[in-house]
Amino acid sequence: MVARYAVLLEIIESGEGVPAAAILGEVRQMEDRLGLNPKAMRSLLWEVAADEVAEKREDNAAPSRTADKRTKLKIVG
Repeated sequence: MVARYAVLLEIIESGEGVPAAAILGEVRQMEDRLGLNPKAMRSLLWEVAADEVAEKREDNAAPSRTADKRTKLKIVG
């Protein structure tokens, strides 16, 4: 269904001779089924969850060489 949505959306955006109005209704229905807009997400009772591991991921990330060099620099004025 996602692939079909992508193909129909590409046809509409590229204007390949098919009237956009002819398939626009189908695309909107697919967006609702796939939860691709806020209204559809609410009707499907979907919520975007907070990234619970982002802080831990950032803590475990190895500092880059550039970041290490910058911490050693001093401002002279």
